[in-house]
Amino acid sequence: MWTDEDRKRHSQSGVGFPSNLTDEQWQRLEGLIPAAKPGGRPRKTDMRAAMDALFYLLRTGCPWRYLPGAPFPPRSTVYNIFRQFQREGVWELGRNC
Repeated sequence: MWTDEDRKRHSQSGVGFPSNLTDEQWQRLEGLIPAAKPGGRPRKTDMRAAMDALFYLLRTGCPWRYLPGAPFPPRSTVYNIFRQFQREGVWELGRNC
């Protein structure tokens, strides 16, 4: 049975999409995201927005080209982050656990 406390903690209401990460979820995920590589240009992409975009794509099942542009980074940026993480094994179970 859901209590009022449970509803408040798991509420996804507010600005953005229902698939967006809550602050608590982002705090847990943030430490698993690899840092920008040293020696290059500083990372300008908001990684939380990029992760929100990935979760939006997963939740809706929409094609990459239908990713809304307003709250998310450009779809090519999100795709490149996804592919980089995939190549480096960031998404493999047990690697970061």
